[in-house]
Amino acid sequence: MKTTNGLNFFLLFVGVIVLTLGLSISTQSLIAGLYTAPLSNPATCTSGNPGCGAPLSLSSNLVQTLQGSIWVVNSAYPTSPYGLIVGSGNVGIGISSPSATLDVVGNIKVTQGITIGNSTLTTAGTIRWTGTALEVYTGSSWLNFITPQTRTYTCSARPGSNTEWNTVSSYTQTWTGSAWSPADDATTEYNATADMASCRYTCVSGYTWSGSACIPLSIGLAHQGGKIAYLSGFNSGLIAALSDQSTAAAWGCSGTAISGADGTAIGTGNQNTIDIMAGCATAGIAARLCRGVTINGYTDWYLPSKDELNQLYINRVAIGGFTTNYYWSSSEYDANYAWSQYFYDGFQGYYIKSNAYYVRCVRAF
Repeated sequence: MKTTNGLNFFLLFVGVIVLTLGLSISTQSLIAGLYTAPLSNPATCTSGNPGCGAPLSLSSNLVQTLQGSIWVVNSAYPTSPYGLIVGSGNVGIGISSPSATLDVVGNIKVTQGITIGNSTLTTAGTIRWTGTALEVYTGSSWLNFITPQTRTYTCSARPGSNTEWNTVSSYTQTWTGSAWSPADDATTEYNATADMASCRYTCVSGYTWSGSACIPLSIGLAHQGGKIAYLSGFNSGLIAALSDQSTAAAWGCSGTAISGADGTAIGTGNQNTIDIMAGCATAGIAARLCRGVTINGYTDWYLPSKDELNQLYINRVAIGGFTTNYYWSSSEYDANYAWSQYFYDGFQGYYIKSNAYYVRCVRAF
C-alpha cells in the first residue's frame, strides 16, 4: 500500500472508502468487479444491469462506468480528478492506476479510530502496532514512536594484531528523533586516550605505537617520554631521558649520610632519589635535577641507582646522547662518597660527593 501524502497506515482499511464515499462494498463484490471482461465501447450501467457485465455491488442510485477492465464510480475518468477506481486487484482513490491494494492520492479524514495490525512489511514508512508499542520502519530497523530508542553500536575493523580496544568495544546510542547520538564511529583509529563513546584502540601490553602500527618494545625504542634502556620481561623496565640533564652537578651533602639512599639494585633508584631529596636540601644536586624535571609530559623521573646506571652504559649506543665522562648514580657509598660510572670504559667506582659529574635521568614503566 502507498500514498502520495497523508499517513499510509490509514489506508490499510477499506472502511476509509465507506466513510468517504458512503458506499456499501463487500470484499467479495470488489473482487467480482475486478474480473469483468473489457467491453469494446464503455457503457454507463446501473447496479445489477446485466448488459454491462458484472459491476460492483453498489447502491442502486450510484452510477458506475466500465473503462476497459476498470470500474469507475463518480469520476471524470480518464481525466483528473479520479473517483473510486477498481482494477488489477487494487483499489484507488484519486489515482488512475492504483499500484497497491489501496492507493490514495490526497488527505484522509477518519471520524473514528483505526486499528493497526502488527505488520511484517519492511518498507520504509511502514507503521505497525506490536501489541505494546507503535513503531515505524526506517528502512533498516523499527523505531518506537513513544519511548526513547536505544541501540548498541559495535566497533569494528580494529587494524592488525597486537591491538586492543581502548576502554570500550561498543557503546549505547539514543535516537534523538532525527539521528543516533553519539553518532556511528566508522573511522576507527589509534588513540591512547580512553573514550567511552568512540571506537579507539591502543597497543596491547608489551607493544608501543610506531605511528602506523603496534610494534614490540625493544631497547632504544622511543617510548613514554624517552628511550627504553632496560626491559624487565616484555612490558616493563626503564626509560632514559633523551639527553643529559646536567654536565656538572654534585651528588650533594658531602659529609652527611643520607638514610635509605644506599640501594644499588635495579628498581631502587626512585626510592634513593626520594631519600636524597628528604635528607639533602642543597639546590642543584643531581637527584634534585631529576626529581624536578618534566620531560615530554612525564614528571616521575629520578636519578638511576648504581645497577640502573650500568644498564644505561650497556645500551648507551641505542639510547644515544651520552659522553665519555662520569655520570652520577643515586647510590650512596657512605657519608662522603657515592657511586658513579665512567662512560668511556664502563668502570664503576665511588667518588667524593662534591665532584661535578654528568646527570642522565630515568623513569620506570
